[in-house]
Amino acid sequence: MGFVENIAVPMPEAGGSFSSMDGGYESVLVGDGDDIVAMPAQPNRGVVEQGSAVPAMGSFSCDFDPTGAVVEAASWGGVPGCGANGHCHGDAECGQCGDACQDAFGDCFCGSGGGACHSGCRPGSRWVIQADALVLWRNNFGNQPLLTGTNGMVALDAGDVQTSAAAGPRIGVLRSLGCGRAIEGSYFNVGGIQGSTATDGVGAPYTPVGLADIAFADIEAAEYTTRGQIKSAELNYRWCQGRRIIWLAGIRWVEWNEVATVDMRAVNDNIQARTGNDLYGGQLGCRLRFWDLGKWQVGAVGKAGVFGNTAYQQTTALVDGEQFGPIGANDDAVAFFGEVGINSTLWLNRWLAWRAGYNFFWLQGVATAAQQFPLNNYGSGTATIVVNDAVFLQGFSTGLETRW
Repeated sequence: MGFVENIAVPMPEAGGSFSSMDGGYESVLVGDGDDIVAMPAQPNRGVVEQGSAVPAMGSFSCDFDPTGAVVEAASWGGVPGCGANGHCHGDAECGQCGDACQDAFGDCFCGSGGGACHSGCRPGSRWVIQADALVLWRNNFGNQPLLTGTNGMVALDAGDVQTSAAAGPRIGVLRSLGCGRAIEGSYFNVGGIQGSTATDGVGAPYTPVGLADIAFADIEAAEYTTRGQIKSAELNYRWCQGRRIIWLAGIRWVEWNEVATVDMRAVNDNIQARTGNDLYGGQLGCRLRFWDLGKWQVGAVGKAGVFGNTAYQQTTALVDGEQFGPIGANDDAVAFFGEVGINSTLWLNRWLAWRAGYNFFWLQGVATAAQQFPLNNYGSGTATIVVNDAVFLQGFSTGLETRW
Protein backbone atom coordinates (compact mmCIF):
# COMPACT_ATOMS: atom_id res chain seq x y z
CA MET A 1 0.00 0.00 0.00
CA GLY A 2 1.38 3.42 -0.96
CA PHE A 3 0.20 6.98 -0.54
CA VAL A 4 -0.75 9.59 -3.08
CA GLU A 5 -0.83 13.31 -2.78
CA ASN A 6 -3.66 14.04 -5.18
CA ILE A 7 -5.63 11.72 -7.46
CA ALA A 8 -4.77 8.19 -8.54
CA VAL A 9 -5.17 7.97 -12.33
CA PRO A 10 -5.12 4.61 -14.17
CA MET A 11 -2.82 4.40 -17.21
CA PRO A 12 -3.58 3.06 -20.68
CA GLU A 13 -2.55 -0.52 -21.27
CA ALA A 14 -0.76 -1.89 -24.28
CA GLY A 15 -2.90 -2.04 -27.40
CA GLY A 16 -4.90 1.05 -26.53
CA SER A 17 -7.12 -0.44 -23.80
CA PHE A 18 -7.86 1.34 -20.56
CA SER A 19 -8.93 -0.25 -17.26
CA SER A 20 -10.23 1.45 -14.13
CA MET A 21 -8.52 0.96 -10.80
CA ASP A 22 -11.21 -1.40 -9.62
CA GLY A 23 -11.23 -3.40 -12.83
CA GLY A 24 -14.88 -2.54 -13.30
CA TYR A 25 -14.79 -1.51 -16.98
CA GLU A 26 -12.58 -1.49 -20.06
CA SER A 27 -12.69 1.22 -22.71
CA VAL A 28 -11.08 1.42 -26.15
CA LEU A 29 -9.24 4.65 -26.84
CA VAL A 30 -9.36 6.22 -30.28
CA GLY A 31 -5.79 6.20 -31.62
CA ASP A 32 -2.73 3.96 -31.75
CA GLY A 33 -1.47 4.64 -28.23
CA ASP A 34 0.87 7.46 -29.31
CA ASP A 35 -1.67 9.95 -30.60
CA ILE A 36 -4.75 9.48 -28.45
CA VAL A 37 -7.63 11.44 -29.87
CA ALA A 38 -10.41 10.83 -27.28
CA MET A 39 -11.64 8.56 -24.56
CA PRO A 40 -15.29 7.74 -23.97
CA ALA A 41 -16.75 9.26 -20.81
CA GLN A 42 -16.76 6.88 -17.87
CA PRO A 43 -18.39 7.07 -14.43
CA ASN A 44 -16.24 8.41 -11.63
CA ARG A 45 -15.22 5.12 -10.04
CA GLY A 46 -11.57 5.59 -9.21
CA VAL A 47 -11.34 8.66 -7.04
CA VAL A 48 -9.11 8.34 -4.00
CA GLU A 49 -9.06 10.78 -1.14
CA GLN A 50 -5.93 12.82 -0.61
CA GLY A 51 -3.50 11.11 1.71
CA SER A 52 -5.43 7.83 1.51
CA ALA A 53 -3.87 4.44 1.07
CA VAL A 54 -4.05 3.28 -2.55
CA PRO A 55 -5.88 -0.05 -2.82
CA ALA A 56 -4.68 -2.77 -5.14
CA MET A 57 -6.31 -3.33 -8.53
CA GLY A 58 -9.83 -4.63 -8.13
CA SER A 59 -9.57 -4.64 -4.32
CA PHE A 60 -12.63 -2.55 -3.52
CA SER A 61 -14.86 -4.61 -1.26
CA CYS A 62 -17.72 -4.22 1.17
CA ASP A 63 -15.42 -4.28 4.19
CA PHE A 64 -15.91 -0.69 5.22
CA ASP A 65 -18.05 1.50 7.42
CA PRO A 66 -19.16 4.82 5.93
CA THR A 67 -20.96 6.10 9.01
CA GLY A 68 -22.54 9.41 9.78
CA ALA A 69 -25.49 11.54 8.80
CA VAL A 70 -26.88 11.35 5.28
CA VAL A 71 -25.61 14.59 3.82
CA GLU A 72 -23.99 15.84 0.68
CA ALA A 73 -20.42 14.61 0.61
CA ALA A 74 -19.07 18.12 0.33
CA SER A 75 -20.57 19.14 3.68
CA TRP A 76 -18.20 16.70 5.38
CA GLY A 77 -15.31 17.58 3.12
CA GLY A 78 -15.70 14.44 1.04
CA VAL A 79 -15.05 14.00 -2.67
CA PRO A 80 -17.62 12.24 -4.88
CA GLY A 81 -16.36 8.84 -5.83
CA CYS A 82 -15.01 5.68 -4.32
CA GLY A 83 -12.30 6.20 -1.73
CA ALA A 84 -9.70 3.92 -0.22
CA ASN A 85 -10.85 0.88 1.72
CA GLY A 86 -14.27 1.18 0.14
CA HIS A 87 -15.18 4.53 1.70
CA CYS A 88 -17.96 6.00 -0.38
CA HIS A 89 -18.87 9.57 -1.32
CA GLY A 90 -21.48 10.97 -3.65
CA ASP A 91 -23.21 8.66 -6.08
CA ALA A 92 -20.30 6.36 -6.89
CA GLU A 93 -20.58 2.60 -6.71
CA CYS A 94 -18.38 0.81 -4.20
CA GLY A 95 -17.80 -2.78 -3.27
CA GLN A 96 -19.29 -6.10 -4.22
CA CYS A 97 -22.15 -6.52 -1.72
CA GLY A 98 -25.60 -5.33 -2.78
CA ASP A 99 -26.07 -2.10 -0.84
CA ALA A 100 -22.34 -1.58 -0.75
CA CYS A 101 -22.54 1.74 1.02
CA GLN A 102 -25.10 0.55 3.55
CA ASP A 103 -24.15 1.74 7.01
CA ALA A 104 -24.41 -0.78 9.83
CA PHE A 105 -25.46 2.06 12.11
CA GLY A 106 -28.31 3.10 9.84
CA ASP A 107 -27.06 6.56 8.94
CA CYS A 108 -26.17 6.12 5.28
CA PHE A 109 -28.71 4.57 2.97
CA CYS A 110 -28.12 3.01 -0.43
CA GLY A 111 -30.33 1.59 -3.13
CA SER A 112 -31.37 -2.00 -2.70
CA GLY A 113 -29.05 -4.37 -4.50
CA GLY A 114 -27.38 -1.79 -6.70
CA GLY A 115 -24.42 -0.75 -4.64
CA ALA A 116 -25.04 2.93 -5.42
CA CYS A 117 -24.42 5.30 -2.56
CA HIS A 118 -26.93 8.14 -2.48
CA SER A 119 -26.38 11.63 -1.03
CA GLY A 120 -22.91 10.92 0.30
CA CYS A 121 -21.41 9.15 3.29
CA ARG A 122 -19.06 10.22 6.04
CA PRO A 123 -16.42 7.48 6.18
CA GLY A 124 -14.10 6.15 8.78
CA SER A 125 -15.79 5.21 12.07
CA ARG A 126 -15.94 1.67 13.37
CA TRP A 127 -17.06 2.32 16.96
CA VAL A 128 -20.06 4.08 18.46
CA ILE A 129 -20.64 4.95 22.12
CA GLN A 130 -24.01 6.24 23.32
CA ALA A 131 -24.63 7.68 26.80
CA ASP A 132 -28.17 8.66 27.81
CA ALA A 133 -30.15 9.67 30.85
CA LEU A 134 -33.26 7.45 30.89
CA VAL A 135 -36.28 8.79 32.81
CA LEU A 136 -39.15 6.36 33.50
CA TRP A 137 -42.41 6.12 35.42
CA ARG A 138 -44.86 3.26 35.88
CA ASN A 139 -48.46 2.88 34.72
CA ASN A 140 -51.19 0.20 34.75
CA PHE A 141 -51.18 -0.93 38.39
CA GLY A 142 -53.67 -3.76 38.80
CA ASN A 143 -56.50 -3.42 41.29
CA GLN A 144 -55.66 -5.01 44.65
CA PRO A 145 -57.99 -4.03 47.56
CA LEU A 146 -56.06 -3.74 50.84
CA LEU A 147 -58.47 -2.10 53.31
CA THR A 148 -62.25 -1.60 53.45
CA GLY A 149 -64.21 0.90 55.52
CA THR A 150 -67.23 0.55 57.75
CA ASN A 151 -69.32 1.67 54.77
CA GLY A 152 -68.27 -1.46 52.86
CA MET A 153 -66.28 0.53 50.31
CA VAL A 154 -62.65 -0.12 49.40
CA ALA A 155 -60.63 2.47 51.29
CA LEU A 156 -57.12 1.53 50.11
CA ASP A 157 -56.31 -0.07 46.75
CA ALA A 158 -52.87 -0.74 45.28
CA GLY A 159 -54.27 0.11 41.85
CA ASP A 160 -54.68 3.77 42.82
CA VAL A 161 -50.94 4.47 42.93
CA GLN A 162 -49.39 7.15 40.75
CA THR A 163 -45.59 7.00 40.52
CA SER A 164 -43.15 9.83 40.07
CA ALA A 165 -40.41 9.79 37.45
CA ALA A 166 -37.01 8.27 38.20
CA ALA A 167 -33.78 8.58 36.23
CA GLY A 168 -30.85 6.29 35.53
CA PRO A 169 -28.03 5.74 33.04
CA ARG A 170 -28.23 3.93 29.70
CA ILE A 171 -24.98 3.05 27.92
CA GLY A 172 -24.63 1.59 24.42
CA VAL A 173 -21.59 0.36 22.47
CA LEU A 174 -21.61 -0.63 18.79
CA ARG A 175 -18.90 -2.15 16.60
CA SER A 176 -19.28 -2.18 12.82
CA LEU A 177 -18.43 -5.40 11.00
CA GLY A 178 -18.78 -3.79 7.56
CA CYS A 179 -21.26 -4.55 4.80
CA GLY A 180 -24.19 -3.23 6.83
CA ARG A 181 -23.50 -5.53 9.77
CA ALA A 182 -22.67 -4.69 13.39
CA ILE A 183 -22.63 -5.94 16.96
CA GLU A 184 -24.33 -3.80 19.61
CA GLY A 185 -24.57 -4.03 23.37
CA SER A 186 -26.42 -1.87 25.87
CA TYR A 187 -27.18 -1.61 29.59
CA PHE A 188 -29.53 0.53 31.66
CA ASN A 189 -30.52 0.77 35.31
CA VAL A 190 -33.41 2.89 36.59
CA GLY A 191 -34.36 2.62 40.27
CA GLY A 192 -36.54 4.57 42.66
CA ILE A 193 -39.70 4.35 40.54
CA GLN A 194 -42.00 5.00 43.48
CA GLY A 195 -45.49 6.14 44.31
CA SER A 196 -48.09 6.01 47.07
CA THR A 197 -51.77 6.24 47.91
CA ALA A 198 -53.50 6.71 51.28
CA THR A 199 -56.87 6.49 52.98
CA ASP A 200 -58.94 9.66 53.16
CA GLY A 201 -60.52 9.11 56.59
CA VAL A 202 -63.94 8.14 55.23
CA GLY A 203 -65.23 4.87 56.69
CA ALA A 204 -62.61 4.54 59.46
CA PRO A 205 -61.70 2.37 61.29
CA TYR A 206 -60.60 0.14 58.44
CA THR A 207 -60.54 -3.63 58.04
CA PRO A 208 -57.67 -5.45 56.28
CA VAL A 209 -58.51 -7.34 53.09
CA GLY A 210 -56.09 -10.05 52.09
CA LEU A 211 -53.19 -8.89 54.27
CA ALA A 212 -52.03 -12.42 55.14
CA ASP A 213 -53.44 -13.93 58.35
CA ILE A 214 -52.44 -10.97 60.53
CA ALA A 215 -55.17 -9.43 62.71
CA PHE A 216 -54.45 -5.73 62.30
CA ALA A 217 -56.81 -3.71 64.51
CA ASP A 218 -57.79 -0.08 65.16
CA ILE A 219 -56.65 1.13 61.74
CA GLU A 220 -57.64 4.79 61.60
CA ALA A 221 -55.33 5.71 58.72
CA ALA A 222 -53.05 3.84 56.35
CA GLU A 223 -50.74 4.45 53.41
CA TYR A 224 -49.60 2.12 50.63
CA THR A 225 -46.22 2.78 48.99
CA THR A 226 -44.39 0.99 46.21
CA ARG A 227 -40.87 1.30 44.83
CA GLY A 228 -39.59 -0.43 41.70
CA GLN A 229 -36.34 -0.89 39.80
CA ILE A 230 -35.62 -2.14 36.29
CA LYS A 231 -32.26 -3.28 34.91
CA SER A 232 -31.45 -4.57 31.44
CA ALA A 233 -28.42 -5.79 29.50
CA GLU A 234 -28.50 -7.00 25.90
CA LEU A 235 -26.20 -8.09 23.07
CA ASN A 236 -27.47 -8.04 19.48
CA TYR A 237 -26.27 -8.80 15.97
CA ARG A 238 -27.71 -6.36 13.44
CA TRP A 239 -27.87 -6.23 9.66
CA CYS A 240 -29.34 -3.87 7.06
CA GLN A 241 -32.10 -4.51 4.57
CA GLY A 242 -32.69 -1.90 1.91
CA ARG A 243 -32.56 1.78 2.74
CA ARG A 244 -34.53 2.06 5.97
CA ILE A 245 -34.54 -1.17 7.96
CA ILE A 246 -31.98 -2.67 10.34
CA TRP A 247 -32.86 -6.09 11.76
CA LEU A 248 -31.77 -7.20 15.23
CA ALA A 249 -31.35 -10.61 16.86
CA GLY A 250 -29.75 -11.26 20.22
CA ILE A 251 -29.93 -12.18 23.88
CA ARG A 252 -31.18 -10.13 26.81
CA TRP A 253 -31.38 -10.09 30.60
CA VAL A 254 -34.03 -8.02 32.39
CA GLU A 255 -34.53 -7.63 36.15
CA TRP A 256 -37.62 -6.14 37.78
CA ASN A 257 -37.57 -5.65 41.57
CA GLU A 258 -40.32 -4.16 43.70
CA VAL A 259 -41.05 -3.38 47.36
CA ALA A 260 -44.58 -2.61 48.60
CA THR A 261 -45.56 -1.57 52.13
CA VAL A 262 -48.86 -0.96 53.92
CA ASP A 263 -48.31 1.31 56.95
CA MET A 264 -51.03 1.51 59.59
CA ARG A 265 -50.10 4.96 60.89
CA ALA A 266 -51.86 5.26 64.23
CA VAL A 267 -50.68 1.91 65.62
CA ASN A 268 -47.31 1.77 63.80
CA ASP A 269 -48.09 -1.65 62.32
CA ASN A 270 -47.06 -2.58 58.79
CA ILE A 271 -46.73 -5.38 56.29
CA GLN A 272 -44.14 -5.38 53.52
CA ALA A 273 -43.65 -7.57 50.44
CA ARG A 274 -40.55 -7.78 48.25
CA THR A 275 -40.50 -9.37 44.81
CA GLY A 276 -37.76 -10.01 42.29
CA ASN A 277 -37.87 -11.20 38.68
CA ASP A 278 -34.85 -12.28 36.63
CA LEU A 279 -35.67 -12.70 32.94
CA TYR A 280 -33.26 -14.42 30.53
CA GLY A 281 -33.96 -15.08 26.86
CA GLY A 282 -33.66 -14.15 23.21
CA GLN A 283 -35.19 -11.30 21.28
CA LEU A 284 -35.82 -10.07 17.75
CA GLY A 285 -36.36 -6.54 16.59
CA CYS A 286 -35.74 -3.84 14.03
CA ARG A 287 -34.80 -0.21 13.68
CA LEU A 288 -36.58 2.01 11.15
CA ARG A 289 -35.49 5.32 9.68
CA PHE A 290 -38.54 7.19 8.39
CA TRP A 291 -37.41 10.81 8.31
CA ASP A 292 -34.01 12.15 7.25
CA LEU A 293 -33.09 15.81 6.88
CA GLY A 294 -29.35 15.42 6.55
CA LYS A 295 -27.78 16.02 9.93
CA TRP A 296 -31.14 15.43 11.66
CA GLN A 297 -32.83 12.02 11.53
CA VAL A 298 -35.91 10.53 13.19
CA GLY A 299 -36.52 6.81 13.57
CA ALA A 300 -38.03 4.08 15.71
CA VAL A 301 -36.96 0.81 17.31
CA GLY A 302 -38.93 -2.24 18.42
CA LYS A 303 -37.70 -5.36 20.24
CA ALA A 304 -39.53 -8.29 21.83
CA GLY A 305 -38.80 -11.76 23.12
CA VAL A 306 -39.93 -14.71 25.23
CA PHE A 307 -37.97 -15.15 28.45
CA GLY A 308 -37.56 -17.55 31.30
CA ASN A 309 -38.38 -15.85 34.61
CA THR A 310 -36.94 -16.85 37.98
CA ALA A 311 -39.18 -15.04 40.48
CA TYR A 312 -39.32 -14.80 44.27
CA GLN A 313 -41.35 -13.07 46.97
CA GLN A 314 -40.54 -12.36 50.62
CA THR A 315 -42.95 -10.83 53.13
CA THR A 316 -42.58 -9.49 56.69
CA ALA A 317 -45.06 -7.96 59.15
CA LEU A 318 -44.86 -5.86 62.30
CA VAL A 319 -47.81 -6.01 64.73
CA ASP A 320 -47.76 -4.33 68.16
CA GLY A 321 -43.98 -4.24 68.02
CA GLU A 322 -43.67 -7.97 67.23
CA GLN A 323 -41.87 -9.05 64.04
CA PHE A 324 -43.38 -11.78 61.86
CA GLY A 325 -41.38 -13.40 59.07
CA PRO A 326 -39.78 -13.12 56.70
CA ILE A 327 -41.49 -15.91 54.83
CA GLY A 328 -41.53 -16.34 51.08
CA ALA A 329 -41.60 -18.51 47.99
CA ASN A 330 -40.09 -18.70 44.51
CA ASP A 331 -41.09 -20.09 41.13
CA ASP A 332 -39.94 -20.38 37.51
CA ALA A 333 -42.25 -19.10 34.79
CA VAL A 334 -42.36 -17.92 31.18
CA ALA A 335 -42.42 -14.16 30.64
CA PHE A 336 -42.56 -11.63 27.83
CA PHE A 337 -40.55 -8.43 27.47
CA GLY A 338 -41.02 -5.81 24.79
CA GLU A 339 -39.51 -2.41 24.03
CA VAL A 340 -40.67 0.31 21.62
CA GLY A 341 -39.04 3.68 21.15
CA ILE A 342 -39.08 6.78 18.97
CA ASN A 343 -35.75 8.56 18.66
CA SER A 344 -34.14 11.56 17.03
CA THR A 345 -30.48 12.35 16.33
CA LEU A 346 -28.94 15.74 15.57
CA TRP A 347 -25.31 15.72 14.42
CA LEU A 348 -23.36 18.61 15.94
CA ASN A 349 -20.15 17.85 14.05
CA ARG A 350 -18.45 14.92 12.34
CA TRP A 351 -18.08 12.85 15.50
CA LEU A 352 -20.65 14.07 18.05
CA ALA A 353 -24.46 13.99 18.05
CA TRP A 354 -27.24 14.85 20.47
CA ARG A 355 -29.92 12.18 20.97
CA ALA A 356 -33.45 12.30 22.37
CA GLY A 357 -36.31 9.83 22.42
CA TYR A 358 -39.42 8.43 24.06
CA ASN A 359 -39.50 4.83 25.30
CA PHE A 360 -42.04 2.16 26.31
CA PHE A 361 -41.24 -1.08 28.18
CA TRP A 362 -43.68 -3.92 28.85
CA LEU A 363 -43.12 -6.91 31.14
CA GLN A 364 -45.74 -9.68 31.20
CA GLY A 365 -45.70 -12.76 33.43
CA VAL A 366 -43.89 -11.26 36.42
CA ALA A 367 -44.45 -11.22 40.19
CA THR A 368 -45.54 -7.87 41.63
CA ALA A 369 -45.48 -7.04 45.33
CA ALA A 370 -49.12 -6.23 46.06
CA GLN A 371 -50.25 -9.59 44.64
CA GLN A 372 -48.28 -11.47 47.29
CA PHE A 373 -49.92 -10.09 50.47
CA PRO A 374 -52.76 -12.68 50.64
CA LEU A 375 -50.39 -15.61 49.96
CA ASN A 376 -48.63 -15.67 53.33
CA ASN A 377 -49.64 -17.62 56.43
CA TYR A 378 -47.57 -16.57 59.41
CA GLY A 379 -49.33 -19.06 61.67
CA SER A 380 -47.93 -21.99 59.68
CA GLY A 381 -44.87 -20.14 58.34
CA THR A 382 -45.75 -20.95 54.72
CA ALA A 383 -46.16 -18.86 51.60
CA THR A 384 -46.84 -19.18 47.88
CA ILE A 385 -46.17 -16.87 44.94
CA VAL A 386 -48.17 -15.58 41.97
CA VAL A 387 -46.22 -14.83 38.77
CA ASN A 388 -48.80 -13.55 36.29
CA ASP A 389 -48.88 -9.76 36.53
CA ALA A 390 -47.78 -7.06 34.07
CA VAL A 391 -45.61 -3.97 34.46
CA PHE A 392 -45.73 -1.09 31.98
CA LEU A 393 -43.09 1.67 32.02
CA GLN A 394 -42.68 4.72 29.84
CA GLY A 395 -40.51 7.81 29.70
CA PHE A 396 -38.00 9.87 27.78
CA SER A 397 -34.27 9.77 27.20
CA THR A 398 -31.63 12.27 26.17
CA GLY A 399 -27.89 12.07 25.74
CA LEU A 400 -24.90 12.09 23.41
CA GLU A 401 -23.41 9.81 20.78
CA THR A 402 -19.83 9.77 19.59
CA ARG A 403 -18.15 7.84 16.76
CA TRP A 404 -14.67 7.15 15.56
